Amino acid sequence: MDNLIIHIGYHKTATSWLQKEFFENEKLNINSIAPYHDRAKWVTEFIKPDYSFDKQVLQEYYLQAVDKSKINVLSIERLSGYPITGGFDAIIIAHRLKELFPSAKILISIREQRSMIKSIYLEYLKAGGNAKLEELLYPKRFYLIRNPTFNLDYFKYDYLISEYLKLFGEQNILVLPYEALKKTPEQYISELSSFLGLDQDLSLVTSSLNLKKQINTQLPLAHGYKNRLNARIFGSECTPTRLNIPNRYKRVFNILMRLSPLNYNKRLEEEISLFIEKIPETYYQESNALLEKLITRDLSNYGY
Repeated sequence: MDNLIIHIGYHKTATSWLQKEFFENEKLNINSIAPYHDRAKWVTEFIKPDYSFDKQVLQEYYLQAVDKSKINVLSIERLSGYPITGGFDAIIIAHRLKELFPSAKILISIREQRSMIKSIYLEYLKAGGNAKLEELLYPKRFYLIRNPTFNLDYFKYDYLISEYLKLFGEQNILVLPYEALKKTPEQYISELSSFLGLDQDLSLVTSSLNLKKQINTQLPLAHGYKNRLNARIFGSECTPTRLNIPNRYKRVFNILMRLSPLNYNKRLEEEISLFIEKIPETYYQESNALLEKLITRDLSNYGY
């Protein structure tokens, strides 16, 4: 396990690009332990409650997928928790990773909080979510409050990162801002390659990557608004039960939405912006300052 790197996310930090373009790049000496078609089985085991969690299953998955001649990367953003449930099991998963892979190196990618919240919410709507952003944070029904739910504190990255530093050691942790990939991609690739232990020429590594390729692109605001309204009326794939409404009614609904003069793009943009503006400017200030000290990196260059 000495050549194992675990990339835990966070979500919406170019994880899909890293997985497809970097970790599954056949030109690089990297073995992706959990490629897309296998990722669900890993996630299913990692998020089981303690009474049914079986680390031997994950050990078997690892032994079946590992390639000792290559750098092995386990990249699953769900390992950092799930944003819509407030990352309630993120620390539990961190300790499971330490128990399973004690000598692994940990890669963590982060993103400026307000940009992250907006992107997470649009991904939620893309998946069929039907709640407004404010409704996620402040559920009106008690039975919803009893469930793990969206929490702004999940984006105080120092909580989880400090735990990984304690578990795996400072020398085995690399934290990369999503914005660095956009602003200084060559430096980002250089840091990542060095951390992975790639002995290939950096120029060859960079030339093998499509830095402009977009994977799992952000849902257009207008589509997000329509998706949410559709899910509220007809149900969605992410709800346990759906209304048994004939497809002809859904087709009529979609036609009416297209014919409507309303600017859905503007409506959702204003709604999200209004909610984000309610978050105090200093809300993440202390957390980001602590994080800068933990990872010895100036985050103000990236808008944090």
